[in-house]
Amino acid sequence: MLPIRNDFQCEVVHRYNRNDAIVAIKTMPQARKKFDELPEFIEARLVSKTIKGKKYQVLTSMRDGLRFPSEEIVELYRYRWEIELGYREMKQTLLDSEYTLRSKRPDMVKQELWGILLAYNLIRQVMTKASERLAKSIELYK
Repeated sequence: MLPIRNDFQCEVVHRYNRNDAIVAIKTMPQARKKFDELPEFIEARLVSKTIKGKKYQVLTSMRDGLRFPSEEIVELYRYRWEIELGYREMKQTLLDSEYTLRSKRPDMVKQELWGILLAYNLIRQVMTKASERLAKSIELYK
């Protein structure tokens, strides 16, 4: 599942509705040279959703429209995006944009990663409690 720009070029093979279609995507010649078995076109599902006037598109391999309703795909992608934002926040804030961990041994790398996740979750918990307290205090003055 990946986000697609609005100018993405593809051919509609089958349309479930105006926001959900099976599309054919031309594979790159360089990729076909490298992988002989790669077909000239691959099919995928393109799901669109307009939120606050802005159109978002997601390309997925989950092609069965009955088994995977488009609304569930959109919700799943939204959930995934929240996870991606969390990863970015951990890397930029907690790791100070460093791409290497300080630990050298595998067991210490694992411990360092758990420490980062623990710190992130503790910070999130404090933020949530603070926003709940703020909401309660605002209610007192209404």
